[in-house]
Amino acid sequence: MSLQLKILSGFIFVIAIFTIAAGIVYHKIGDVQVNVSNIPHEFERSQQLSNIRNNFTAQSAAMRGYMYYKQDNYVEQLRQLGEENISILQTMIDTARQSSNKEKFQTLKDYQDQYSALFLDKYIPLIREGKEEEANAVAINEGLPLANNINNATDSYAKERNNNLMTIVQNINTEFTSMKRIALFSSILALLIGLLLGFFLARSISLPLRKVAAESAKIAEGDLTGKEIDIKTKDEVGQLAMAFNKMILNLRSLVIQIQEKSQVIASSSMQLSASSQNVAAGAQETASTTNQVASTVEQVTVNTQHIAEISEQATTYAREGNEGINRIGIQMEAIENATTTSGEVINALNESATKISQIVELITQIAEQTNLLSLNAAIEAARAGEQGRGFAVVAEEVRKLAVQSADAAKEIHDLITSIQQETNKAVQSMTDNIAQVKEGAAVVSDVGTTFEKIISAVQNLSGEIQSVASAAEQMSSGVQNVAATAEEQTASVEEISSTSQNLAGMAEELDSLSKQFKVA
Repeated sequence: MSLQLKILSGFIFVIAIFTIAAGIVYHKIGDVQVNVSNIPHEFERSQQLSNIRNNFTAQSAAMRGYMYYKQDNYVEQLRQLGEENISILQTMIDTARQSSNKEKFQTLKDYQDQYSALFLDKYIPLIREGKEEEANAVAINEGLPLANNINNATDSYAKERNNNLMTIVQNINTEFTSMKRIALFSSILALLIGLLLGFFLARSISLPLRKVAAESAKIAEGDLTGKEIDIKTKDEVGQLAMAFNKMILNLRSLVIQIQEKSQVIASSSMQLSASSQNVAAGAQETASTTNQVASTVEQVTVNTQHIAEISEQATTYAREGNEGINRIGIQMEAIENATTTSGEVINALNESATKISQIVELITQIAEQTNLLSLNAAIEAARAGEQGRGFAVVAEEVRKLAVQSADAAKEIHDLITSIQQETNKAVQSMTDNIAQVKEGAAVVSDVGTTFEKIISAVQNLSGEIQSVASAAEQMSSGVQNVAATAEEQTASVEEISSTSQNLAGMAEELDSLSKQFKVA
């Protein structure tokens, strides 16, 4: 929560307390206004009752005055006072707020009507007739109870009005006392809450700021080893502490880097000074070496011209080699074709041998069948006896011939099998030769391509050699410029050596300044 929101929250809380107190007071003021608005009504009722009581007293006095003086003006006064009370009571009945009061006022009006009628219609006529004793008896027996009822009623109503007024006054006093207490309590509560909020708000601001101020004092003295300020709030003070912690870290890192860089600069400046001295010595050596380079460049020019002549001869030899490779390629193609033809002939021979082998097998089968037939003929000749002897001799000869045919067929079969094996080997050899011839042709083609690349490379080399020769001539003129530049470099290096010594002094001064800060 931000400081602005905290302060606003405190003010809003205090204002809320005052608002609640003001609402309660406003409600109390409404109650007071109600009570105050009832005061005129109660005073009016009291005044009306007082007028009724006074009129009734005057009416009683007029009755006694007529009894003593017998004058008609008392009768008229008695009538007017009675009518005035009746009018007042009717007004009270019409303006009564409670039905119970209307009933009470109506009862009092009835008493007043009866009292006025009693004296005007009964008491006065008896007095006029001279019947004073009867009139006094009427006044005592009938008029006095009515008078007591009227007096009691008016006294009761007057007392009730006074009690109502006292209650209203007490309620007003109570409400005012309550409003004073509420105002005092709300003021004290708002004051205490305001003080507490102000205290905690000031504490939440002052304590972190004290920590920041303490760390700032350490930083001002060059001490950067302090710990991070631990503040949990997320307001502007917390943001300030976070930024301060980040500043310390960055400053600490910066000082460490300055110390490291100053040492590096000091070391580098010393190395630069030593290197500049070495460069100065090297420049002098360069000046002496350039003369040797000049003579060497001239020798390089002569050698490049000789190399150019050799490269032209190499180009001629490479072209001749390429032509020979082309001829070898043609011969390899002829060998491949002849080998392919030989393979085809051997395959045909192998097929013929296969057919011969089949014929020999047929002959073998015929010989076996002939041998079997000769055996059967010999058996039949033996059965014939003497007559079949000549046939037996022929059968024996046929059997021998069949055996010889079978043996010859077997030898032929073995020979054919051997020929087939050899022809198969020849076919495989021919196949291998064809593959090798193809590989040889491919190698010859690759060699031809290589010779073409060699010719191109030698031609490029010849051009480069010409460029080297031209560059050597330019180098010869440039060497002289190098010698002059070496002398200028020697002077510049001496100036650099002086500057590096000054830089080393400044680096040492920077290192001493950075060591004023404690980072660990």
